[in-house]
Amino acid sequence: MLRDLAAHVATEHMLCIQWDGYVLDPDNWDPAFLEFDYIGAPWPHFSDSMRVGNGGFSLRSRRLIDACAHLPISDEAEDVAICRTHRGLLEERFGLRFAPEDVARRFAYERMAPAGDEFGFHGAPNLADLIPSRELSSLLRELEPGLLNRREHREMFHAALRRGDFRLAFVIWQRLRHPQARRR
Repeated sequence: MLRDLAAHVATEHMLCIQWDGYVLDPDNWDPAFLEFDYIGAPWPHFSDSMRVGNGGFSLRSRRLIDACAHLPISDEAEDVAICRTHRGLLEERFGLRFAPEDVARRFAYERMAPAGDEFGFHGAPNLADLIPSRELSSLLRELEPGLLNRREHREMFHAALRRGDFRLAFVIWQRLRHPQARRR
């Protein structure tokens, strides 16, 4: 995606939205988001100044997309490559601006508790809190077994149990036990 995205974008900014994310409330859009070259939900598992970066629901500028075409390809996740591994280079060499964490929190959430005023979200585990049980059960039955990893299954399973939704928890448990469920 780092190298090929530029050929498919004809605007100054683009929203990158993976299947397990969407806009929650269009009224929470802030034109100030466009002041930055990259915004993604903050990552709580990092404790340094480079916590902004989830790519599954992210806003990217054309300048960032063009700059990323020059980055070396690696096996790491592209959002980690952009927001951690190559962030210094992107800021210094290309003058790109990454949103501060407070702006990123208003933009989207993934692994942090939502504040309620976010524009969007990313992450399959959050679907258990956003989609009615029957719809989510149906969606999960249709998904390719290896699409979610074990951690995502476990987080969804526990979310369903917390809200007492045992039918959904059972559907998730069945998927978790599927031989093709990803082991990471």
